[in-house]
Amino acid sequence: MITLLPILIFLISLSVLVMVHELGHFIVAKKAGILVEEFGFGIPPKIIGKKIGKTIYSLNLFPFGGFVRLKGEDTQNEKNLAKDEFLAKPPIIRILVLCAGVFMNVVFGSVFFFLVLIHSNFQSSPMLVLGEKPFVFPFGKTVILDSVVTYIKEQSPAQKAGLSYGDYISAVVDERGDTMAISSAKELQSSMDMLKGKKVSLVVENLSSKKTKTVEVIPEYDNELKRGVIGVGLGSFSFVSYNSPLEKSLSGLLHGVNVTTYSISSMKYLIAKSLETKSIAPVSAGLSGPVGIYRVVDGVISFGGSSVFYNLLDIMGLLSFSLAFFNILPIPALDGGRVLFIIPELVFKKRISSKIEAISHSVGLTILLLLIVLISLKDLFLQR
Repeated sequence: MITLLPILIFLISLSVLVMVHELGHFIVAKKAGILVEEFGFGIPPKIIGKKIGKTIYSLNLFPFGGFVRLKGEDTQNEKNLAKDEFLAKPPIIRILVLCAGVFMNVVFGSVFFFLVLIHSNFQSSPMLVLGEKPFVFPFGKTVILDSVVTYIKEQSPAQKAGLSYGDYISAVVDERGDTMAISSAKELQSSMDMLKGKKVSLVVENLSSKKTKTVEVIPEYDNELKRGVIGVGLGSFSFVSYNSPLEKSLSGLLHGVNVTTYSISSMKYLIAKSLETKSIAPVSAGLSGPVGIYRVVDGVISFGGSSVFYNLLDIMGLLSFSLAFFNILPIPALDGGRVLFIIPELVFKKRISSKIEAISHSVGLTILLLLIVLISLKDLFLQR
């Protein structure tokens, strides 16, 4: 069921991140003496606009992000350029204008992450480990949690006991009250086999809610596995802690780099899986569009609790760094793609035809929009 509050928060969050990105372009363009013809909030058609100085500030119909329109940015007339036009500026200035949006997203993403990390004593949220080898974050101390519930079998002892996805099983208490600390999935499997048929207590902490509880289960013998089980699938999660004063002071930026490299590593793994299985399903499962992001926001709000605000900040930080990384990719229509067309001019002092560049960006934009639509349809119909 779609509710109004998650939609509003989703639209506001994404719009803030896009507007911050566009603000970067706006500020640097102004400083460089480029005429900003329009600074718009939302996507046209225009509802209202007011001209202040030489710039129109507009409010548009669809409240989803915004845009900055620079004078001469898309002109195909390379002769007789006015000095306040984008194409009239030196290549290095144009590159700085194009990269300013990415820089702003990195700055704001770092701030969001820093606020979250202060609240969590400089420990990150746990992230699912893909593959056999755990991902080691470039910065901070990587901590691996092995015995985390990622699957619960129907009518199993685990389901009857109330275990849920994301429960980290840290200890087992037998009937005599003896406690066994659990540090790996193998240790948990071994203890469940040893205690099959007996009532035992599991000490668990949910990785999302941070709530700790104790549940009672009776492991059952599984004829197929030939051992005692409680009916759960276990996965590994990792998180990173920032310990030194320098790491803590820079933790927002360092964590942004960590999660970006983690995302790249995860996508490489999913691509490899797709090639191995000759199926697009693994890559498809790892991609989310606006619908998928909305569902994450909806899940955070529905879960409730005192951590909602910081969970939303965590999502904002992740989206801000994702937007920065995505925009810097050398794909036509993106900032990185536009920079790609300027580099030959910077190196060889010869500009690529504006007509060729315009066609490339149009094709790139069409492909990107099509991908967004396809990913959104996948999120809408295949992951209900």
